[in-house]
Amino acid sequence: MDKVYIQIYSVRDPLLKDYVGSIKKLAEIGYNGIEYAISYGGMNPAEMKKLLAECNLDPISSHVGLDKAVDDIPYMAEIGGRYIICPSAASPIRKKRCAPPTSSTRSARNARSTA
Repeated sequence: MDKVYIQIYSVRDPLLKDYVGSIKKLAEIGYNGIEYAISYGGMNPAEMKKLLAECNLDPISSHVGLDKAVDDIPYMAEIGGRYIICPSAASPIRKKRCAPPTSSTRSARNARSTA
């Protein structure tokens, strides 16, 4: 049988009320692993790794914005996570790097293409 994982954002309300109990319930239901998409419940990596081992859950990935990925990489590495998914850059980063070209950048690009 294939493994079934859940992105825990979909159960964020129960997690906010009882993080550990909710993680244990996901294991009881039959999930094989989780993708983080909200907090780690205030747990340090050692505590989280212990909880996941007790529940036999695989922490496959974390789904965070680019601005948070740097902090998530060491945490996920310590608990055994394999992937960091960055669906988009934070708004200030996006605006800075994805701003529409100005007339000067268009002129420079046009000059290069005609040379």
